[in-house]
Amino acid sequence: MASRYLRQIQGFSRNARLYLLAAFIRGVQFGVFRLIFNLYIVSLGYRQDFLGLLRALDPLVMLLASLPAGVLSDRIGRKRALLLSSTGRTLALLGFVFAPSAAGLLVSSVALGGAKTLLHVSRLPFMVENSDEHNRTALFSADFSLLMLAGFFGNLLGGWLPGWLGTWARVATEGAASYRLTVVAMAVLVALSTVPYLFLQPQQEAYVANRHHSLWATFREWPLLVRLLLPSLLVSLGGGLLVPFLNLYMKQTFALPNATLGFLFAVADLCTGLALLVAPLLGEQWGKVGATAITQVATAPFLLALGFVPVLPIAVTALWGQAGLMRAGDPLYSAFTMERVKPRQRSTVSSLRNMVWTFGRAAGQSLSGLVQVRWSFQPLFVASTALYLASAGLLLTFLSSSVRLRKENSP
Repeated sequence: MASRYLRQIQGFSRNARLYLLAAFIRGVQFGVFRLIFNLYIVSLGYRQDFLGLLRALDPLVMLLASLPAGVLSDRIGRKRALLLSSTGRTLALLGFVFAPSAAGLLVSSVALGGAKTLLHVSRLPFMVENSDEHNRTALFSADFSLLMLAGFFGNLLGGWLPGWLGTWARVATEGAASYRLTVVAMAVLVALSTVPYLFLQPQQEAYVANRHHSLWATFREWPLLVRLLLPSLLVSLGGGLLVPFLNLYMKQTFALPNATLGFLFAVADLCTGLALLVAPLLGEQWGKVGATAITQVATAPFLLALGFVPVLPIAVTALWGQAGLMRAGDPLYSAFTMERVKPRQRSTVSSLRNMVWTFGRAAGQSLSGLVQVRWSFQPLFVASTALYLASAGLLLTFLSSSVRLRKENSP
């Protein structure tokens, strides 16, 4: 299986290789953004309630813009959609620098959310259209894992950049000026990620059927949509309950210093990236849906150990274990979803997956805050485990029904 996997990677098309190069650069930029953005906004003198408003705009824009972005991606083609998204993200980041008023920051945040949405609804159809059944899973896994591994380097770079740039510009290394220069560096990284897109060969034949496609044609197949999207909703809800707050849980439970906490979660990102990289081997062994369900079931004991065994070595092992398993099935199930729908429906279904995932994460985070205040973290570990097991049960049901349908249709 490993040798087949290596051959699949070597067989990636030119378009796929260019896309992965851009994805790695984009992942580094996102790692820097995740570390620096909050610090930058606070350094400008804004309170945390305004920062919360800025961060809340991102999922809201993604919910509202997903379907229009999917239609736009179909109409203009994946290459133009990716180029437009990169250009929009570059301009939005520069907007944070050159329009630091409250109104300017809000407009820039909306623009950034819209540009990111166009990227998210285009990337899955692009990968399907630039791969075949022999290397599709490997491409999806390479994309997911590269983003995580690049995010690790982005976190490291984000920790160093303000100091380097502040020293170079002779300003305070932890002040608004150094953070502003770091945001400019992020915009440069996004602009660099645009360059590989310029050399993509458009797959024009993929869009001919889409130009006159109605959204209603996709929604008429709602039973299939429900079966494909409901597991994603449960997983995103379960992840939203815990993942954004695990650093707070570890800090409160074990009183860890920030340096130790940063190291633990950097290793957790590496575990996720490595697990995503080997996901095709799991798919070869158990199939895309079966492997996704198995990784979700395997996540459960790590979640329960993390929440109910307050012994630091066990908790750290559980943290890294759940980080590796929790998202290992993402590329497998994403590829399976794109294969199950008609080519003209891929952008619409990708948009719907994006909406479902965003809604689940936002709802999970909102509920998590209420539960933490009233009952602490333990109920969240139970609820998240239950949601992952429920998703696995739906996937196995879907798998068994698909196998039964193939048998009934076989001669």
